[in-house]
Amino acid sequence: MADLFTVEREVDRSPAALRLIYSANIFLVGFIGGVCLVFPDLAANWIFAGTTQTSYLIRTCGAFWCALAVLSVPALFFPFRFSPLLLFQLLANLLWLLAVAVPAIFLGTSNQIPMGLAVFLLTWLIVLPMVIPFDHLFDED
Repeated sequence: MADLFTVEREVDRSPAALRLIYSANIFLVGFIGGVCLVFPDLAANWIFAGTTQTSYLIRTCGAFWCALAVLSVPALFFPFRFSPLLLFQLLANLLWLLAVAVPAIFLGTSNQIPMGLAVFLLTWLIVLPMVIPFDHLFDED
């Protein structure tokens, strides 16, 4: 039984899984963030599914997502050292889903939120806990 937990810990600490997530941040999240920053009108219709008008908030989201993408570049080389970035991303996604998406669904106003974005963030919410090295993050060393 102890060997099973040891194997799980080794899998959790795999830098390959972390690098895959950082790469997805660079290419997917970076692309979405770039569209929000450079083409906010397109982002309002495509990413936010017409649920909001073009505003500085779209560019603010874009700046946040681009920052995640930029910080994911050095994370490819130091995957464990940059793992707090993934914890921050997990928390931000969780808070948005709990504060925005879930209430909208329960109130019957889900047409007012970008469901594609909600599904994307929910996917990250499921995947990130599988790869975040929590034992490394909360190690006493």
